[in-house]
Amino acid sequence: MMAQMGLAIKYRAAGQFRQSLDVLEHVKATAEKQRQRTRQDAVVLNALSYVYEQMYQSNLDFGDVESALSAGMACLEISKQWAAVDSANSDALSRVASAYTIIGDAERRLKKLNEAREAVSSGLEIRKKLDPNNKRYRSDLATSWLRLADVFSDQEDHVGTLDASQHALDISKKLVEDDSSNVQWKKDLAGSYCYVGSALRRLLRPAEARPAYEAALAIRQDLAKAAPDDRGLSEEVIWTTDRIRELDRK
Repeated sequence: MMAQMGLAIKYRAAGQFRQSLDVLEHVKATAEKQRQRTRQDAVVLNALSYVYEQMYQSNLDFGDVESALSAGMACLEISKQWAAVDSANSDALSRVASAYTIIGDAERRLKKLNEAREAVSSGLEIRKKLDPNNKRYRSDLATSWLRLADVFSDQEDHVGTLDASQHALDISKKLVEDDSSNVQWKKDLAGSYCYVGSALRRLLRPAEARPAYEAALAIRQDLAKAAPDDRGLSEEVIWTTDRIRELDRK
């Protein structure tokens, strides 16, 4: 099963979303049969919830948000079963939080904003209670704050967007302070600065938005310099530069 999961992830990374989904469907069928035989097996429930989480991602990449939402709902159901069976396992609770978060993201994309806010908030509340010394959990908490910021932004609640974004920024700053070699955390920090800058811009506070965008730009330029072949990083540098130029024109 793990080899097939690895293949599905490779397909997704290569942009072959249909192939990724085909592999995941096969893995899901196998795991569901195992669950029917051993309903209280934490290992099987963990694996199956992860399969559904990956199906959410591949369906989303494929542009099928409804199917992504269905996968997220299944992930939540299985993750709750895992957490009930393995109640001392914080990773099980973390997966429940992840399921709520991806459900909320799908509902936001489907313009179900009240439902999205409720789901993301449910995941956020779980993540607030997880071990504050676990860096992965802290990173996930920052992600929850940003997904909540997305919902607030779509609801045109720019004060709420700024507050949620600032929470994410504070967490990301601390993570990078603790480990400045972690590239993903640096990317997340730059992203959080952009969320804050965009919220301030929408609140007509350009003088405060500028330093946030400039901080993001400095991080992204450093990352792009270290990985000149990474097109995504170069595009992020361009995007951030454009936001600063927009402030200059106003």
